[in-house]
Formats: sequence, structure tokens, C-alpha cells
Amino acid sequence: MTWNLAYHHLCQYIIDKKVAEFNSRWPISNPGHHKKCGISAVTKVEDFGEEFKESQVITIARDANIIINNVYKVLDEKPAAHPSDVIVGQLQADHFIDDLVKNVVLRLA
Repeated sequence: MTWNLAYHHLCQYIIDKKVAEFNSRWPISNPGHHKKCGISAVTKVEDFGEEFKESQVITIARDANIIINNVYKVLDEKPAAHPSDVIVGQLQADHFIDDLVKNVVLRLA
């Protein structure tokens, strides 16, 4: 659930404060996707869920200097963000939550 919070917060931050930067970088970072997509520009948070993979949004945000490389790494290197056979212990879960909240949610305020 913390991943959902952090990712949604990033998407809302982009819409509220950095949508022009995101939209201008999108065709450069993902030229094929931009041409095939059903929209020509992101205008609402729902556009991210309908048209993008999470990894695409994170990469475009980094490439557009919306997030710094350290925030990108926090978002990109979380193996337990999606269902898998990875076993996550309590200490890892605590670190995961702490990392996302401090380095994504609170940083993009």
C-alpha cells in the first residue's frame, strides 16, 4: 500500500506542478509510446493509469528533472512493490515504508 501512496503522490505532483515538463519530455523518452498512445498529453492523474506503466512514468519524471536520480533509485529499486515470490521480512518492510515516505512523499511536497 505504501507503494501505491508514493506512486499516486508522484503522479499528483506531476499534474499539479510539473505537467508541462512531463509532457514535453514524454515523446523524447518514449517516442514509440507517445505515438501509439490514445492521448497526446497528460492532463489528469487517471491518464497515468490508463496509458503508462509505472516504470515509464518514473523514467520520464527523472529524464524531465521532475525527480532527482536518488528519488528515481528509491522508486526503481523496490522489488517488493508488486506481487512476487520475493520474501520480505519485517525489517525490510519497515525500511521500504520509511524510504518511500521520506524520499518520495515528503520530498515532493
